[in-house]
Amino acid sequence: MANKQRERKNKISNGLTLAMGKIGWIAILIIILIGLPLYALYSLAGQFEYNVLRWIATGLTIALLPTFFFGFWFAKIEVKGFLGGIDTALDKLASAVDMRDTSRVRVHQATHPNNKMQQPNFNMYLPQVGAPTLPTITTRALATDDMVDL
Repeated sequence: MANKQRERKNKISNGLTLAMGKIGWIAILIIILIGLPLYALYSLAGQFEYNVLRWIATGLTIALLPTFFFGFWFAKIEVKGFLGGIDTALDKLASAVDMRDTSRVRVHQATHPNNKMQQPNFNMYLPQVGAPTLPTITTRALATDDMVDL
């Protein structure tokens, strides 16, 4: 009993150690990817005059609109490709299921050749001679507030 608890405690400790290591690497990566470019911009900004910085800020602000447009456009293309891949996968899955079902039917027909459906000896769609007449079917238009459960 104590061994199982100790093993469980060690597994939890090892899992937390691995998670903390991953979090540390993620933090270092964030610092490198965000912190270094920000420091580079800060150090470059110190070398320009006020008017030049104002024009750079204006140009970057104007560049935001095409950036958003192209980002949206590329994202839309990616989503179409992703959904196209899902559609292809579902089509292949449907054909595989259809192939499985038809093969099961063929195997069943091959192993049970005498098991054919008997034709009915009466016409099931028309009333027989001498049978009572079919009831009259009445129709009624639905009002706008009527609910029909399907």
